[in-house]
Amino acid sequence: MVDLYSKHRLKRDKQLTQELESVLQVRCFSECRHIHKLHCWHTCNEGKRSIQSAVRQKAGGLLSGVSDLLILRNGVLGAFELKRWGGRLSDPQKLYLNRVIEEGGLGYVCYGFHSFKEALSHYLLATKK
Repeated sequence: MVDLYSKHRLKRDKQLTQELESVLQVRCFSECRHIHKLHCWHTCNEGKRSIQSAVRQKAGGLLSGVSDLLILRNGVLGAFELKRWGGRLSDPQKLYLNRVIEEGGLGYVCYGFHSFKEALSHYLLATKK
């Protein structure tokens, strides 16, 4: 009985975590697009897919590890990886952020909305003309 409860709870916690991450993404995107009027986007590369679909998408340019929110301002790309508290970066996410920084962009890992607002303020100052 404990095992069934634990599995159910784990499944429920995973669903809640995904919902919270989704809400965080929407909130951060709205802040950028509607409050600051920035050119920003989210690349949809999460979720389950068949092997055939994954191969087709990869051949079409889908890149693993792309940050959750990308902003282009005054020629500088800002890559914002949004994490819930306790979330961790995957290896592809680390590689992507490092590549953005190597190419002259700015990369941020944000744990919650307050952390995102601080990172966004830094990005806006750094890209001000």
